[in-house]
Amino acid sequence: MFDTFHSKTLIGKIWFILQFTLKMTFVPIWAIIEYLAPYTNTRPFYLTHQLFWHILPFSFMFFFYIFCPSENSSPNVKYLFIIWGLFAFFYPFVALEVFRILTKYKPVVQKMIHVILGLFGMIVSIWIMILCVISWQFGFFQMASGFTFLIFLCCMAISYFFFSSCRTNLYICLPSENRPFSGVKSYVILFGIFHILVAVGISFLLKIWPACVCGALLTCSFMYCVDAYSCFFTDSYILCEHRETQSEMKKKLPIDGIIQHVVIREMYSKKKNPEELPEEYQFDDELNLEERWYKEFSPFIVWKCQEDI
Repeated sequence: MFDTFHSKTLIGKIWFILQFTLKMTFVPIWAIIEYLAPYTNTRPFYLTHQLFWHILPFSFMFFFYIFCPSENSSPNVKYLFIIWGLFAFFYPFVALEVFRILTKYKPVVQKMIHVILGLFGMIVSIWIMILCVISWQFGFFQMASGFTFLIFLCCMAISYFFFSSCRTNLYICLPSENRPFSGVKSYVILFGIFHILVAVGISFLLKIWPACVCGALLTCSFMYCVDAYSCFFTDSYILCEHRETQSEMKKKLPIDGIIQHVVIREMYSKKKNPEELPEEYQFDDELNLEERWYKEFSPFIVWKCQEDI
């Protein structure tokens, strides 16, 4: 984002200042993430990244409104807010330590199975959080519902780490024709209808604040589902080198950071003869990048591993 400011024209600088001011005013988290994170760390699943970074603090901050005790609540419910306070204090430290440990086992070349499992974990976490909100509103297992909500909020963050391309040298990008919003896709429409119907049903069952939170969670679920579907059923993907700014995508070689086109054998074999694979492609189960030059990526923000120290 900030590479726009280096434009030599006055119009470019004015446009940058206006754009950044509007984002900081209306969507500050969006602006901060774009400023701190390298460009390709939040691409190509841009909406999924943005929704995650908005729903995480949103759910945590509105915990009081969602799980507000009522006259019929159990006396033990008050301990939920003590637990929330402990989560608020220790969460940043625990999260950094967990991510540091997980980083040791994360491959430098992003794998499709990790993207899919990460998205699946985020979907499961979202729906369990929705069930926790509904359970609380109907007075079922209120203490357990609140505690489970916080636990799976953390699980969603861990799943996101597996899904994201953070701490990798090469990241996965889907071909444009396999992306969920490149044209009209039937599965996107079906997922959209399903989530809208659930949102309408919840709006009749819950009060306004819990219903709003569930609506936000359902929006995230929709994006996670369409991305997971597109990744699970794609027959190919592209391994790309990271870029710190958008302008580097076309200025640095290779263009768009493309290192290798990869074909998923199981999906490809259903459509074409594996022997007809173009030379510039490789099968995912025979992937060899030794002859492909790419540089090690050092992002602006990193969690140091033991071997880095």
